[in-house]
Amino acid sequence: MPRSARAAVISVLAVLAATGGVGAAPASAASVRAVVRVDQVGYLPAEEKHAFVLASRALHGSYAVLDAHGSTVASGALPSRARGSWSAAWPAVYEVSFSSVRAPGRYTVRVSGDASAVSVPFSVRPPGDLYGPLVADGVSFFGVQRDGATVPGGPLRRQPSHLHDASADVYATPSFDPDSDAVLEHDLTRTGGPVDVSGGWFDAGDYLKFTHTAAYADILLLASERSLGAAAPNDLRHEARRGQSWLAKMWDEGTRTLHLQVGLGGGSADGSFLGDHDLWRLPEADDATTARGLRYATSHRPVFDAAPAGQPVSPNLAGRVAAAFAMAAQVDARTDRHRATRELRRATSLYALADTASPPEPLTTALPNDFYPESTWRDDMELGGAEIALASQALGVDGHAYLAAASRWARAYLATETGDTFNLYDTSALAHLDLVRALAADGRTAAVSPATLLGDVRRQLATGVRRAASDPFRAGGVYTDFDVNAHTWGLVATEGWYERLTGSRSYAGFATSQRDWLLGANAWGVSSMVGAGTTFPRCMQHQVANLRGSTDGTAPLAVGAVVNGPNSSDLFADGLDGLQEGMRACSVPGYAAFDGHGSSYVDDVRSWQTDEPALDMTGTAVAAAAAQLALASPAGPPDAPVPAPGRTPEPLPAHVFAPYFEAYTGESPLAVSRASGAKHLTLAFFQTERPGSCTVWWNGDTSQPVSPATWGADIAAIQARGGDVIPSFGGYSADSTGTDIADSCSSVSKIAEAYESVIRTYSVSRIDLDVEDASLANAAAVVRRNRAINRVQRWAAREHVPLQVSYTLPTSTHGLEDDGLAVLRSAEKAHARIDVVNIMTFDYYDDAPHDMLRDAQGAATALVGQLADLHPGVPTDRLWSTVGVTQMLGIDDYGPPEVFRADQAVPFERWAERAGIGTVSFWALQRDNGGCVGTAGSDSCSGVAQRPWQFTRALLPFTR
Repeated sequence: MPRSARAAVISVLAVLAATGGVGAAPASAASVRAVVRVDQVGYLPAEEKHAFVLASRALHGSYAVLDAHGSTVASGALPSRARGSWSAAWPAVYEVSFSSVRAPGRYTVRVSGDASAVSVPFSVRPPGDLYGPLVADGVSFFGVQRDGATVPGGPLRRQPSHLHDASADVYATPSFDPDSDAVLEHDLTRTGGPVDVSGGWFDAGDYLKFTHTAAYADILLLASERSLGAAAPNDLRHEARRGQSWLAKMWDEGTRTLHLQVGLGGGSADGSFLGDHDLWRLPEADDATTARGLRYATSHRPVFDAAPAGQPVSPNLAGRVAAAFAMAAQVDARTDRHRATRELRRATSLYALADTASPPEPLTTALPNDFYPESTWRDDMELGGAEIALASQALGVDGHAYLAAASRWARAYLATETGDTFNLYDTSALAHLDLVRALAADGRTAAVSPATLLGDVRRQLATGVRRAASDPFRAGGVYTDFDVNAHTWGLVATEGWYERLTGSRSYAGFATSQRDWLLGANAWGVSSMVGAGTTFPRCMQHQVANLRGSTDGTAPLAVGAVVNGPNSSDLFADGLDGLQEGMRACSVPGYAAFDGHGSSYVDDVRSWQTDEPALDMTGTAVAAAAAQLALASPAGPPDAPVPAPGRTPEPLPAHVFAPYFEAYTGESPLAVSRASGAKHLTLAFFQTERPGSCTVWWNGDTSQPVSPATWGADIAAIQARGGDVIPSFGGYSADSTGTDIADSCSSVSKIAEAYESVIRTYSVSRIDLDVEDASLANAAAVVRRNRAINRVQRWAAREHVPLQVSYTLPTSTHGLEDDGLAVLRSAEKAHARIDVVNIMTFDYYDDAPHDMLRDAQGAATALVGQLADLHPGVPTDRLWSTVGVTQMLGIDDYGPPEVFRADQAVPFERWAERAGIGTVSFWALQRDNGGCVGTAGSDSCSGVAQRPWQFTRALLPFTR
């Protein structure tokens, strides 16, 4: 939205109490203050559920989840360590989990102990009830933004506006003051017209209309309609068509002229005429205005062109507007071939005018450019080409040339423009995913591979994941810059589109946490969308909402509007401007108390920096909600995308149960996976044939090379079913005979090549290195192994492989022994990132009686302490997420003093989930039966009385 600073508001609304958004909780006797933040719209039954507790100092206490009747349905102790600090006022932020609450209903989270606090009420609800209203409400805001003769009255009593746009004049691009949006000329210079540019949508809180943002918004509505198929609401379909109708007016095929915008934000520097931003009024008043100095702002709004007729057009504009036309053609191809053909023709005629040889600097977006300063264009050209290719395929015409062009622009984007995530200024995520669909349908090779495209989509998601990992509220966006809400909704949309195409849920938990942040689980306790939740923007910088809506959060409201969101505190160093003439004063006090990490949120009609809604922000929220809702459809929409050819490595779930599979038994991993229900397997083991060799084989057996011929089909089938495998190198047999490759091979590069070969051959994203027995004492091999890890990780980064490395190490009941710690210290020195430290909580061999559940808990807790010493400053919950715990079913190798009983499996899983452990495993799947009661250390049975697969079934819920 325009960056122009409007004037705004001041009003006073009561500060909310601890039960809701802005205010702090009542202090306890010890004067500790606390507030609880939740996703105010709610949570899906089966997803992870988190709340955040801000405290004025370190907090000791407990939490409980209460249902609508006040009954406790889940409870636990607050974490012993805070997730992080937010500000001097709120130095401790705690995260609590209540994922076990699955029954639909209304709930609150209550904190007690050093301080008392309670959250606002929230719901657990099915996808349709959670995401459906977000789609519908977001679309309704587009109705509020409508211009022209056909506008919905609605709660804000909209009336027809700017009817003179139907015969508007075209003007030459004026010069602008570089420090403002003021026009330097005394008057505008007419160059043509009249042209019909009526209708369309207002861009933001003002009444300007931009082709650049309208095309992006229409793409998002059409993508939503495409995702939902027959389930798409009629209002969504109608609003997307309205966008198409206006874009068709802005692109004059006859003269090959693309109109850029309608209206001017600022007036002339000498005061001879005013601009849209100089006035605060209802839009229907403009047509009747006759004052000459107001004509350009009201009744005779100027039109500006993107380029002279028939001349090349800035490629960002040509690409994205063409994409909007082509996406409409895809949707209409099923029901109106004539209309779809016309839309495709518009797309190709405009795409052909893209000025890719000498793009303007800066790129053409709006006048002045500072309203929307864009620097990338290859992503838009990729998007335009991909959508034209898909439209051509839908209509049965040859679009391979556009597919080839999109592939070339994708390759060029990857070489020069990567760095951002999906938003108004970077459309590459949608471009990549739709290009993968088009390539799969085409079947021919192109300048870029599906694997590379999907790798860059994962790069974008991983950017958000990395930010979220260190943020107290798991925010994946940058809240010290503009449009964090749009960027964050973009991450949610990207995950939905990516999951829909690939079937991978690797980032599903991340998308959930971003939705939570957007809908209230943030420092301010405010939802990004008006009407969503209990605390949302009340004082938007939006003329219609300010003049016709309420200022207290009750109806009438501009429901569905999404605002900028938090922004840099530096932008408010000089305070807010005064009220503009005509503004209703409106300001919500109290939010400043929750500012932190250099960011502020200000709910005030004058705060354009945080509180102005716009098409791009709201459209991205609609697309995100639709993409997530579409995932819940068992059949999928009629145009569900075809799968990408081949497979690229996918990240594992954040919390994964991956039991060991004894590959040396000759059994089929696919058959055992199906029989047991275990979707993720750790495959044991890779080792060399003999000491001195640098070639790994399955179990050191030269008849089982690293090749698709060895388990390749089984692994691919497991992956196709939504699971994956973790190849494990080493193990006791290899480590005690010198055939672990790091012990056997003296070449770091060859060790790395062996790891890479397994990763490439089986398309996996995690390898496990099982180091025990003599391998722990081989200091030279420890160094080689870690240097090889570093080399492989650098290779994976270049190839966009989301690689994780785990170390499986023996442990005592009090944590790692010195030799295990030495392995991790060596990894630090070699700059080898160890993502998981998996301890084997069995075979203690200490002649002591053991409670294998309690001792596993103690060993893991001790490990977290050791990791904290190795990685000072890393939040405790993040350390827990790097922990893996592997049990041995039944009676382990030592014998009866060490027995992990079947009745301990469920408590073990529940503890691991509460603790936030990243990986749970056991040795081994083939032992998960009661066929040899009393036998210790068998490879084929647990040695305890149990039902077949009893341990596996108990641990399956851990994966999430």
